[in-house]
Amino acid sequence: MDYKAVEAAEAEFRATGRAPGKQYTFEEFSIPIPGEELNLDGVLCRPENGFEGYFYKQNFTKEKIVLHFTVGHLKGDILSLTSEKRGHVSTSFVVARDGTVYQLFSSGAWSYHLGRNAQGGNANQSKVSIGIEISNYGPLIKKDNELHTVYSKVNDDNKANDDVYCTLDDTEQYIKLPEKFRGYEYYASFTDEQYHSIIVLLRYLTSTYKIPRKFVEEANRFKTSFAHSAGFKGITSHVNFRSDKVDIGPAFDWDRVIEGVTAEVYTGNLLEAAVEKAKQKVADAKQAIVDAYNALSAAEAELEAAQSALTDSDVVPRGITAVIDKEEDIPEATARGIEGEDDSEPFDIDKSPFYED
Repeated sequence: MDYKAVEAAEAEFRATGRAPGKQYTFEEFSIPIPGEELNLDGVLCRPENGFEGYFYKQNFTKEKIVLHFTVGHLKGDILSLTSEKRGHVSTSFVVARDGTVYQLFSSGAWSYHLGRNAQGGNANQSKVSIGIEISNYGPLIKKDNELHTVYSKVNDDNKANDDVYCTLDDTEQYIKLPEKFRGYEYYASFTDEQYHSIIVLLRYLTSTYKIPRKFVEEANRFKTSFAHSAGFKGITSHVNFRSDKVDIGPAFDWDRVIEGVTAEVYTGNLLEAAVEKAKQKVADAKQAIVDAYNALSAAEAELEAAQSALTDSDVVPRGITAVIDKEEDIPEATARGIEGEDDSEPFDIDKSPFYED
């Protein structure tokens, strides 16, 4: 689905609560974060028919938080996570592109969200962790000047149609990695509103459930191992539990989230964040200008040195074939060229699906 259509569909769902074949009820909430002058704002989202079979009401002590992305758009995300056909497969929260936090069930309860072959076992680890889904299409496949979702026939010959997410000209909509992560070079970008809401949600959950505000260290952040998933207490992601998953890899701004979650105080002002982002772009542009000027100066100095070396050498310019024994034998025009008196040159210088049950 084109990113503009994704935004429109999300806004329509937020306004009406309608998804294909199902109606949802919304109840807004604003919960103070213990010890902070900050609230978690969100929407309790439930199927209007009262179905609750997508989660278990049993409560377990929570040791960690696991971040996912949905590989889809909000309507499909909510439908899948509250499905009557998929059984107990869901997460407590879904963070929409506009930053709205949708709570599907109590974070003290649980549902399967790690899938088969997860480190430490799907059931055991799902019980002691809180799952957060970020609404995002994830990996994208390049075809000419287009980036397609994984649901496109570009990725699967069995699919009926192309599914173009954006073009390479829509640079704000994707991240191009310097090298592929688990087979993909391009990923859909996350929004500023999502980053803000994720930070606030993580601060709330870590404070409420006494989960360490600790992240997997950078060297192991995208590795799958017991030590960095089942054996870890803090904030992890799906890739730490399963080697066949891509959520969430290096296309996510981990530094931004880590800084926001671990900061002593987080104001959460999006306008301030936008100003800081713009300041950084200006600083980067100025540095690029300085770097370019330094490179130009170095190139000019190299050129001047090369010209001086040529002038001081005994090399005879091209075009002079006779042996010159005496200075008086040198034609006037040629003599000026050798001595560099008229700036003449002897030659030209070339100047970017959901987890299984």
